[in-house]
Amino acid sequence: MPMYFFDVVEVDGTVLRDIVVVELDGPQQALDAASETVMSVLLEAAPRHPEFMVQVVVRDEAGSEIGRRDAALIQSDKLD
Repeated sequence: MPMYFFDVVEVDGTVLRDIVVVELDGPQQALDAASETVMSVLLEAAPRHPEFMVQVVVRDEAGSEIGRRDAALIQSDKLD
């Protein structure tokens, strides 16, 4: 099974390199896992940060980037 790393990019551009490899069926499963990760991070950060952005970079076992997933939480004072 292919192995993948999930690096987190913070708002200030700091990259937290993943050192734990995850075995998944393929690149699409890795990108799906990254999508779930960004949503989990947003939900965890929401009570403390009214505005927050996160990005996860997926790398294969050779270190090559295969894709990115990102999400943002934006505070709004207006409700329709």
